[in-house]
Amino acid sequence: MISRRVLRILTIYIGVTGSNAYALGAVSRSCSMSELNTVLSDTTRTAMLLLFKAISQMSVEEYKKISSEAKTKQALNWWALESVTTDYFADRYFLFAKTKALKLAYESPVSSRDDRWSIILEATSQGWKNESIDPALLNDPILARHVTNRKWLRSARAGHESIFQKISPKNPGLLDNIVVYGQHWYYDPISGFTGHLSDTRAYNCNLLNWGVWDR
Repeated sequence: MISRRVLRILTIYIGVTGSNAYALGAVSRSCSMSELNTVLSDTTRTAMLLLFKAISQMSVEEYKKISSEAKTKQALNWWALESVTTDYFADRYFLFAKTKALKLAYESPVSSRDDRWSIILEATSQGWKNESIDPALLNDPILARHVTNRKWLRSARAGHESIFQKISPKNPGLLDNIVVYGQHWYYDPISGFTGHLSDTRAYNCNLLNWGVWDR
């Protein structure tokens, strides 16, 4: 969730600049469950998986599988590889995201074009989107506090339909070398303008970057 500090900054920004203020953002993540285990409590991780199940196409079987393996050695095989374009507060734009995830096949990385990299995921947001959190989740006793700030969020996400996917490499040691590249656009239906936001790149969960800035 977006931190209180960032939320205060955005609130001040809107108060100063008036009702036409808006914040567009972009972020990519190369996020393993193993990395999340280093920063999340068991309770928070459980709530997070319930949230992902609610907002994605994660099946009951997938949910049970990832939940049972989240604290085992298999956690390193579960990854959220995604790029997300966001719009906070204004609900003004249609958004688009495109993502590509590359896994190192052997040795050390040189560039995304090196033949040692293999593509493990390519996806788009499947059209222009302006998606928001289901209001019912705001009243869920387990999830409410984890989604409160999301009621101001509109987004378009490119990634696996279940958010987390299981990757079982021939060489498990190379799973630390997955990079995600994102491309992000927004469309203003009032002016008819289509804008390209900065491209993004991620080597980890990118937990300190919520993909929000003022424009």
